Amino acid sequence: MFLFLLNNIRLIKKFKIFIYILILFVSCKNGIHQYKDLVDNAALNTEKAEEVTIIYSTEGVTKAKLFTKDFKHIQSTNPSYIEMKNGLEVEFYNDSLEVQSKLTAKYGKYFEQNGNVLVRDSVVITNIKNEKLNTEELVWNEKLQKFYTEKFCYNHHANTSNLW
Repeated sequence: MFLFLLNNIRLIKKFKIFIYILILFVSCKNGIHQYKDLVDNAALNTEKAEEVTIIYSTEGVTKAKLFTKDFKHIQSTNPSYIEMKNGLEVEFYNDSLEVQSKLTAKYGKYFEQNGNVLVRDSVVITNIKNEKLNTEELVWNEKLQKFYTEKFCYNHHANTSNLW
């Protein structure tokens, strides 16, 4: 009798294990491709930050400091880029770390692949001579090391003002 009960207990344990394994395989019938639809790959490839300060330097010398309220690094597109939608301010320094000029705009975009920068919407550049340049859009070409625009510019010097 005892052997009969022992064999039944072993049989019940084996049956339970078989049922658990069967449930496991039945419940895992969804492939990984079905879960990919639930994941937003663009969101996974986007870094976001608020109240950001970035210091740009060359060979250990600070050249510029960028301040922005809203910073997004989008890596899911080609080319990848950094976007600043809620305004930005950049201070440019000389070798003595004195501010030489300042750029402000309501929108900015930095393209990592070529190093070009687009700023637009109320772009203002001022320098230490109190000269001011106003425009709606400005592009920094990294290869040429120059700013350019095809939009109207208002250039204000201490004594004169020009519309270009």
